[in-house]
Amino acid sequence: MASKPARKYWIKWAGLLRVYPTTPIGLDQEAGYVSLNRGSLEITPDDVNKAMQEAVNQTHETIRFAYHAATTSPQKDSLFSKVILACALAPRDELGYFAPADVRDPLYAVVGKRYGIPQYMAHLKKFCESNRTPVMENEGEDYRRQYRFINPLMRTYVVLRGLQEEIIGEDTIQRFEHADDYATVRGQQARLL
Repeated sequence: MASKPARKYWIKWAGLLRVYPTTPIGLDQEAGYVSLNRGSLEITPDDVNKAMQEAVNQTHETIRFAYHAATTSPQKDSLFSKVILACALAPRDELGYFAPADVRDPLYAVVGKRYGIPQYMAHLKKFCESNRTPVMENEGEDYRRQYRFINPLMRTYVVLRGLQEEIIGEDTIQRFEHADDYATVRGQQARLL
């Protein structure tokens, strides 16, 4: 049984799981285990947060390795981890593709600073390179290129990690929750059914 404060967390996670249905493990089950290990039958907000942390820690090694390879840089102020998080929040079409323009608003939400497409375009290209362990693939001509995560679990992992590291909050998730309804498809803003 969830305590009253924990109910709002369950509502939050229900929304998260609706938007990111490929969550690696059941957060509800993990929160139950955390609660039982604590010696209680009542799930608290702390239990839910620990369950989220466990979900990130239990993610398959290949996902964690690919994320690490894609976001590691010798430059201290590198934007790789922020750009990949913005990509995970960006609206997608029915095949999971998003345009570079779709990353602009989520990146602003993550970093708090406006970046033009040319400023993060190199990051998107590097996410597709084989020498970095590619986490994305692209399609289309240079001026109409679309990107998507190779493994859909990566998108969920990146968002959960962003929440765990407190880079984003539930307000950011809610802001972009319905973004897939208005994805940029082939350079045109389109309403998806």
